[in-house]
Amino acid sequence: MPTIVEALTQAAQDLRDAVAAVLGLRTEFETKFSQNQSTVTTIINNFANRPAVQVIYVDPVNGDETKDGGTLDTARKNLDAVLDGLVLPTEVRLLADVVMQKRVSVDTRLSIIGIQRSSDGYIVVRRKIGFLGIATNSPIPGIGATCAGIFFGTGSVRLEHIDFDLPTVDPGLNYRSHLTSLLELTVAADKLIVTAASGAGALFAAFNSRMTVTTMLQLDAASAGHVFDGVAAGANPNNRYEYTTNVTSA
Repeated sequence: MPTIVEALTQAAQDLRDAVAAVLGLRTEFETKFSQNQSTVTTIINNFANRPAVQVIYVDPVNGDETKDGGTLDTARKNLDAVLDGLVLPTEVRLLADVVMQKRVSVDTRLSIIGIQRSSDGYIVVRRKIGFLGIATNSPIPGIGATCAGIFFGTGSVRLEHIDFDLPTVDPGLNYRSHLTSLLELTVAADKLIVTAASGAGALFAAFNSRMTVTTMLQLDAASAGHVFDGVAAGANPNNRYEYTTNVTSA
């Protein structure tokens, strides 16, 4: 049986061990707190210093979806994947013609520019965007059957050297337009060349919303009536509440 002195000595040692353990936990906590604080600071700084508009290069022929799309040499391949769910203002630089396969959603400012490589980096050239007559992700829950294209929640679209090729679309689809505004959308295009197959839907539509379109429109007789949903060939889209445009015959 230990003596009183031995018991007190052991108790003192146990107390010192407990204090050391507490101090060790404090040091560990302070280290982790400092690391977490540094991580949070980095995240905040990265967000604050993000570019006003992110640039993504898309090369449907030679691109690579494992790349980040930040340069010509790291171009991504899938335009649908780049666009779907966009919330940051984005400029897409398109290096080849492409056919959209899916119906995607964009809720921000979007620019799409047709380009090709050059000795100085790139030059602007005309590129064509086509669509599947029925999206590969159709029907969409809560939406229904739809052709490929883009739902715009809000924002604006700038199109530079971009043409559109509209496919035949089943008249029974819930959504037969390819660029569809669900709130309010402003579209600006330098020159809009639209070709449409027999039985095509419409390039633009505004559902319970308003759409403003400014462009120089170029289309053949077969494509008339397929630019604005609900606007017959040769009619003025401004006669409908949904549209405000410099185009007076579509």
